[in-house]
Amino acid sequence: PFEELPIYSEARMAQHRDKSLGGAPPHVYGIAEAAFQRLIKTKCSQSIVVSGESGAGKTETNKHLMQYLAWRSRSSGGVEALAEAILQSNPVLEAFGNAKTSRNNNSSRFGKFIKIQLDAKGNIVGARISQYLLEKSRIVRPAEGERNYHSFYHLVAGAPASVRAALSLTDGVAGFHYLRQSSVSAIAGMDDAAYYSELTGALEKCGIDAPSRDALLSIVAAVLHAGNVTFAGEDAATISSDNSATLAALLGCDVSQCLVTRSMKVGMEKTMVPLTAEKAAHARDALAKA
Repeated sequence: PFEELPIYSEARMAQHRDKSLGGAPPHVYGIAEAAFQRLIKTKCSQSIVVSGESGAGKTETNKHLMQYLAWRSRSSGGVEALAEAILQSNPVLEAFGNAKTSRNNNSSRFGKFIKIQLDAKGNIVGARISQYLLEKSRIVRPAEGERNYHSFYHLVAGAPASVRAALSLTDGVAGFHYLRQSSVSAIAGMDDAAYYSELTGALEKCGIDAPSRDALLSIVAAVLHAGNVTFAGEDAATISSDNSATLAALLGCDVSQCLVTRSMKVGMEKTMVPLTAEKAAHARDALAKA
């Protein structure tokens, strides 16, 4: 079901340009062209709804829609860099929002609303992407036979050795509680090194500068290290693992107290209340999901 068909190309796009819906063989490009034409002629916003069950092809269809609109803009004299940035948002969204499930190796665990803005000539002049309903529970408890979000594996298994060493990720997938809860870590046909390179390149093309990219990778690594923090004690928990210093360095703040206490404000005074080991573990998972 995942075979690439030779029906998505600029030559096929050209067959649908300036054609009315039904004027060319059925294709997702025909839907995109119809929306494009109606937008230009009526000056009214157009919506394309891509729906279906898991594995139906929503993510791939959405990519082809965006590629067609970007091509249509370029062929109308649109801004090349802006169209490319919109297309490069796909690898970023998939890395942080897609995961392998029991039904689909690249399942979107969120919905997204993409607003592409065009001028009167059909040139892309802006875009905004809103995502919602991210399946945050997967971050701390991926089901057996499934995977956590792709970004973790791209970083742990695909990043250069120097990056993994700097982020203390040299133990591999098996070294992290949030990843080893499922026996599945690799996906046939998915080269995490190639996807890591694609992700970092896409972030750069989307305008994310180098310090921000480094900070983003540090946060991803921090989530994994947070999952390895363990606690001991009944009434007042203490951190029993030895990786809290690594977590603190990645987050840029001291975590020795915030993971084992909660603050309670009474009147004008704030009091720190100790957590039990069980509640501290829940707080750790809540931090990772946030």
